[in-house]
Order: sequence, then structure tokens, then C-alpha cells
Amino acid sequence: MCSISRRWTCVAIPVQFLYVRLSGKHDLMPKFDRESIMMLAFPACADLGATALMSVGLLYVPVSTFQLVRCTIIVFVAALKMLFLKFQPTAYMKCGIALNATAILMVSASCFGEEHESASALVGVSVLLLGCLVTSSQYVLEETVMRKKDGTPPMMVIGLEGLWGTFLMLTVVFPIAYLVPGADNGSAEDFFDSCLMIYHSSTVRNMCTFYILCVTSFNIASIFVTFLLDSVWRSILANFRPVSVWSMDLALFYFFTSGSLGEAWTNWSWLQLAGMLLLFFGTAVYNGTVQLRWFDYDGDGTTNMQGVANASTPLSVELTKSPLYGTAAIAATRAAEESKALQSL
Repeated sequence: MCSISRRWTCVAIPVQFLYVRLSGKHDLMPKFDRESIMMLAFPACADLGATALMSVGLLYVPVSTFQLVRCTIIVFVAALKMLFLKFQPTAYMKCGIALNATAILMVSASCFGEEHESASALVGVSVLLLGCLVTSSQYVLEETVMRKKDGTPPMMVIGLEGLWGTFLMLTVVFPIAYLVPGADNGSAEDFFDSCLMIYHSSTVRNMCTFYILCVTSFNIASIFVTFLLDSVWRSILANFRPVSVWSMDLALFYFFTSGSLGEAWTNWSWLQLAGMLLLFFGTAVYNGTVQLRWFDYDGDGTTNMQGVANASTPLSVELTKSPLYGTAAIAATRAAEESKALQSL
């Protein structure tokens, strides 16, 4: 269900055309070139592979641990960007990434504390880490496509990924799952039986529709974060997802289900809490909101190396301290500075 729901992001394509038509901004009309379309097949494949790995890992660890281990994406994204996109983080950015990585280790270690979980935790965490590496490659590939000259608009990126994903699911994944022997009517997964279940059950149909809408909205929002900021910021913001998951687990256990569902507070929960707080602090350090005296900041809070959105763009203090400003704001700032320079001449 998770895999097929992600394919519905192809609806973003007509949304992009509708926006261009209604707004009159014809310069935003998507440019379909063969290279960009073919290149987006790679992040679509990465999305499918990561979804499969994450699903396998989820069989061995609790949901809260699953979400927490996913936070390692920030480390993988930063490493891949330094290798392939010539990303040059400042010293304080490296410190923020290191703090986030430490926080992730703290919260992930809690799953080894319970004896009944420790046996399978190593397998689950290992598979999840591999899935995080694949997801990181997806983020970096998407940023590469959108950072190109005359780059593909974000709605088109997510829409074309949805089309590629739909094609791969229908022509590769579903046929293989149907032909491989298993316990689902003799197959590993009986696609036709699943369709009948959705058709005949209004409850299942409504839940599937709601889930598809949620995942589609989340993916569209995520791709805009990559477009306006960068893939590192996307992975950082994704790190706060476990906060809501863990909080909901605790609320289910203590307030809504009287202990039948959710997650209880244990001695290891204190380690998770400390990791969460360190995660918040590490993000603030990376963004420059919290300035540490060990690092070289300019007087206005910027550095001479690089900002958040672009590997060679020095940002003002406002742009550095707020994730709400990104590529569009930088372009506007540069245009204003160039206009002032021309007027002075």
C-alpha cells in the first residue's frame, strides 16, 4: 500500500499546468527534455528500493525506532552532496550534522535495551540504514535535477517520479510479486485480490484514500523543501517526524487505549528524550540560530564559505537563520543588490 500510494504523486503534473495557466506565469511552463525525464527514473527507482527496505526493516523493530533510525538520512545526504555536488559545509554545519548523528545513535540504541527486541534489532536497524542510504541518493538526485539551468519545476519532478513509479510497479513489481510463490492465494502478493478487498470494503477504501492523500501531500511538501532550500534541509526537517510518532505512541498508551496500544514509558525512554533534545540543538547549530564560540562566524552571523541553499551563495543573517528563505529569496536579494549597483553608476 505504501508503494502504490507514492505513485499517485503523478497528479502533480496537471496541477503544475493548471497553476501556470491560471497565474499567467508562462515562464514556469515545464520544459520536457529527454535528459531530465530519463534522469528522474533513477530517484523513482531509489524510492521503490527504499520503500521495500524500510518495509522489511519495520518487521523487526517498533514503529518509533523505525522513524528514529530514518533520521540517519541527514548524514548520508551530507556525505553524498560532498562527494557528488561539491557541497562544502562550514565548520558549524559539520558540527550540527555530527550532533544530529549522535542524537540518532542515542535514540536508536534504546531498541537494544529490551531483551525481547535485541535479537532482531540488529537485523532491522541494518536494513533500515541501507534503506536510508538509498533514500539519501533519491534526495540528492532530485536536487540535481532542480538545480540545473532551466531546471525542472518541483511539481513536475514529483509528478514524473510518480509516473515512473507507476510504470515500474505495474510492469515489474506487481508481476514478480504475483508469480513468486507465497501464502496470499499461492502468490507472494495477490494484486487482484487486494483490488477486490478495496472495492468491496468501504472502510478499507476510505482508509486507503485518506492515506494516499496524506502521502501525496507530504511528498509534494518535501520536494518544495528541496527546491527552496536543499536536500540537507529536507533530511533535517524529516528528523522531527519521530517526535510526533513517539508522542502519539505515548498518548495512545496512557490516554486513549489504556495500555492496549501504543508505547509505554521505560527507563530507556529517558535516552530517547535526551536524543530528541540533542536533535533540536543540532538542527539549531546547523542553521546558525545557535552560534558556538568555537567556530568562526562573521560579525553579522554569516560565514565566508557557504549558505544553506546553494554551495557557493553567501547568505545574509536573515537567510541563514531562517529555513523559510531559500533560492527564490536569494535571487530576489541579488537582483536588488544589482539594481542598486547599476543606479549608483
